[in-house]
Amino acid sequence: MTTKPKILQTALAAITGELKKVRAEYEQTFTEIDKVKAEIKRLKEMPVSRADFSLLLKEHIAALADKTDKILCRDLTEQAEDMHMKFEPFNRRGMSSLEVKYIGGKSADWIFSYNNVLDNTGGVLANGQLEAGKLQSLLMWLFPDVIHDKIMMVVNEQIGEKWGNDELPTVAERREKITDLQIELKDLEAKRDDLAAQLAEFSKMTAIDDPNADPYAGLSESQRHYLINHQ
Repeated sequence: MTTKPKILQTALAAITGELKKVRAEYEQTFTEIDKVKAEIKRLKEMPVSRADFSLLLKEHIAALADKTDKILCRDLTEQAEDMHMKFEPFNRRGMSSLEVKYIGGKSADWIFSYNNVLDNTGGVLANGQLEAGKLQSLLMWLFPDVIHDKIMMVVNEQIGEKWGNDELPTVAERREKITDLQIELKDLEAKRDDLAAQLAEFSKMTAIDDPNADPYAGLSESQRHYLINHQ
């Protein structure tokens, strides 16, 4: 067996020592990432108080109402057409085309009509909007406070303190904490990527000493998988 030159032995020993340090830091970083992810998951899955349910309910109502806002803006400002003709956006139409007209005793060709909108479901106030899915959005748009207050009246009067969860962190507190944790997670993931790159390079160097050695021996399956797929 050929003895390696002393300078090479020294260099390989230094590389191996540094590899162990980087590997230990890599494993520790993986552990820290898992802890941060677990804490984010815990905060997100934690139940909420009645006050926070009220807050989240308002957010859901606003999100559904926003759909109707967007549809209305689209119907008013984009060109539409059916099989027979095109319809100019309402902000491009002349006064005469916007005045009330009657065809066969019914008003026609305005925002309440079926045939001047951009899809087959009708505009915000057209017949197609009365379908179940779109009606929900329309109601949230027209009566957001009424819907919210009615739901919360039932919650407060018929469920009340039985709802519980008042001792838990508020949604505002959790969101602030989650934001901080997500920043921390991003930094840890960047650190993990840097350490993975270092490990890959060190592994190539140590392969000179033993080409058959497994450079990732002892790592967890997820740690090995990440390294192998990010070389």
